[in-house]
Amino acid sequence: MQDKTINNALLALRKQIIRGDGAGRGHVVAMLRPRGGDMPRVPTQNEWESKAANLLKAELKPKGVTYAQLVEMLAGIGISEKEVNVANKLPRGKFSAAFMLQCLEAIGAASLRLD
Repeated sequence: MQDKTINNALLALRKQIIRGDGAGRGHVVAMLRPRGGDMPRVPTQNEWESKAANLLKAELKPKGVTYAQLVEMLAGIGISEKEVNVANKLPRGKFSAAFMLQCLEAIGAASLRLD
């Protein structure tokens, strides 16, 4: 019974770590290892945001699209954005999936490689 309670507590803690910034992961790994388990590497929220930003910037760069041009292209599909907001969103990766799709649509991207 005690093992089941400990396992449930570890699984709950793992969920919190996955949703957060990864803090505390080492403690969970240390507790799982002697129990015959291991916790696979899970990207943090910041890592996902960075990946999204890099994917979008990788689509803009070969086309030579500046932030100012992107704002104009977004306006062309009915999306109102300010250049300063785009300049803040893209480097940090702090944008929604909808914004990313709007940008991809505005620049005419036909596909997106995730690797």
